[in-house]
This record gives sequence, structure tokens and C-alpha cells, in this order.
Amino acid sequence: MGTTLSVPSPSVVKFLAEKSIRFSYIKTTATGMRKSILDATTDFRELMKSSGFHDYDTQGFGPTFKVLIPVDVITRSGELVPSSMSLYRAKSRGDERVWLRSIDNVLNAGQILIVAIVGDRILCFNGSHSREEDYRVISDLLKRDKGPSIFEELLVKLRDLSSRGFILAPDAGSSSVGRLLEQELGIPMNSSKNPDFRGIELKAGRITNARSNLFAQVPDWDISQIKSSTKILEAFGYETPEGRKLSCTLSVRSANPQSLFLHLDKDAQLLHARFNPLAPEDVVSWSLHKLEERLNQKHAQTVWVDAVSRMEGEKEYLRFVGLERTTEPIFPEFVRLLRRGKITVDFLIRNEGDKGFLFKIRPVDRSELFKGSRSFDLVGPQ
Repeated sequence: MGTTLSVPSPSVVKFLAEKSIRFSYIKTTATGMRKSILDATTDFRELMKSSGFHDYDTQGFGPTFKVLIPVDVITRSGELVPSSMSLYRAKSRGDERVWLRSIDNVLNAGQILIVAIVGDRILCFNGSHSREEDYRVISDLLKRDKGPSIFEELLVKLRDLSSRGFILAPDAGSSSVGRLLEQELGIPMNSSKNPDFRGIELKAGRITNARSNLFAQVPDWDISQIKSSTKILEAFGYETPEGRKLSCTLSVRSANPQSLFLHLDKDAQLLHARFNPLAPEDVVSWSLHKLEERLNQKHAQTVWVDAVSRMEGEKEYLRFVGLERTTEPIFPEFVRLLRRGKITVDFLIRNEGDKGFLFKIRPVDRSELFKGSRSFDLVGPQ
């Protein structure tokens, strides 16, 4: 059971005041935690507005106008991890609400959630008790903010990498650019859904207008007609010398050769993959809420790195020459781009080595998806 308090620990308040950190707090309840709803208090709303993160006064009612913003949380174990917070106004009466993803990993019902502005980030942690781990994390963040930003550190590394010229690619294929970048930056290969470089998502590819990955997201099997990748492969796959596979692109605009296409149901807040446009049948579905969470989790801040290629015999050499930095994805634009066929979904399924369900976009359309977008050269005088 969590400690029931009405205000934060005095020691926590004293620490934040000494560090000149602006904050608000929200008292959690068992009902609110069970229903995934917290009241956005007056102090919280004012903190969000005055710090430039969100203005409830200009927000519409209902889930269509819900906003997700990236935050960092200090977990029960004292780790700093990225998360997201949804801000919305109830459709019935317009009551202001807030919800922190993975809140159960931060505190228990009845405890106090602190929402603090530390540098240019929102930090959430348990304010019901005084913990040295929390103070240490916050102090480290303050020290970090006094020096170069994480992006500035990454930019220096990438310019140094570019100055080395062409580097032998570690293997062949479309993934070799990303593998080389991870290799040179010392980032271990992993399948984590979290950003790659200290909170920054890295995407790398050859200069082209070919579609690039936004994120991978499996369907919501519980609400899907077909309940697994294996069943999809059985229904729509085709035989190849390497075995049965399904590799195809789905769009809202038209059906593909397998008669599969995407359909947006805004009323139900769902994205469907459907079969047969003449007599449509749902195949699998995604909730728009989960897609929004995934987009915000993956792309709060992203660096898209461009490389040029040079072949020497059968060996490929790559040089990193530029990047685009994007911040703050806009989910209504994500939906609009889906509707226009600018965002598509690839099914890449086979008996061995299933790659899953990839949401993709062309570089030329990417800036529409984000509030912030800026390009940087990595070659030549800066």
C-alpha cells in the first residue's frame, strides 16, 4: 500500500526550492489510477502553460484533441527513463485531465506525483518521500543542462565521423547505413523500442526519397479479426524458394496485389488493415491511441542522418554528409498523412525472421509530421 498524503514531502519541496526548480504536484487516488485518469490541477495547468508545453484553454474536448508530450520519469528503482504524458479535456464537461504512461512504475495510489521543469524537459517522480536517488538524478540533469546539449554532443560526434570520409560498410543491404552509424558511435545492437542515443532516436540511410521507417508496431491482436502473424501469412502469403512469405505495402489510397489496404475509422479511433475493397473484411487493427503513444515514445527527438555511397569492386563505402533534426510529433498530422497515403504500412512476414509491421514515410513528407525540423550539413566549414 502507498502512503496517503495531501502534499509533497517537505524535504522534497525544500530541495526543489533550493535548486530553483519550478514544479506542481498531483495527488493520486485509487480510482484515478484504476481508470487511468488524474485531475490536471490549476497549478499543473499553469505550469504547463507558462513553461510553453501546453495550454488547456485552447484545447478542444474529447480524445480527438488529446495531446501527448514526452517526459522523463524517475522509477521506483531510481532510474531515469523516457515516458509520455497525455493531456486532454473530457468530452462531457470539459474537465482537464492528465495521465502519465507507466505511472505504476513511479508510485502507488494515494502518493504524490511531482511534475517539475528541469532545463528543457518535464520530469516526473514520487514526491511522497525523500530519496537520495531522486536528488542525485535531478542534480545530474542540472549539471548536464549547463554544458552542451545532448544533441550538440551528437552533432560534434557526427561531424567528426563525417571528416573521416568514406568508411567500409559492415555488410550489404539497406540496414548497413544504420549498422555502421551504431558501430562508429558505440551503440550496441538491440531491439529496444526506446531511443538510441541518450533519449535521441537515430535513423540513418542513403540519400534517396525512398520510404524510411517511422516505427514498427504489431496490431492489437485482441481487437483484430486475425490473431497472429502466422495466420496472416497462411491467409495472404505466397511461396518462394526460401519458404512462404508476405512482403507488401498497405495504403489508404488503394488495395495492393494481395487486395489488402488500410482504412481509418475516426469514430472508433482505429486503423484497420482490410481485405477486398469490393466487400471489405477487417484483417487486423491498431488503436489510434497506441499509435500515438508509439510515435511520441519513438520520436520525441529524432536525428535522421544521410549518407552517400561509393562502390569499390564489390565493397561499399559510406560517408555521412547531413542530417535533419525533428522534434515534437503532431499526431493529427500523422492521421492526415495516413489518410493521404503519405504514411503506409509494410507487412514483412515469413516463417523464419519475421520483421513485422513497419510504418513508413518518405523524407519529403517528414517535416509535416513534426513541430520542429532543422537540417545540418556535416561536410565542409561550419
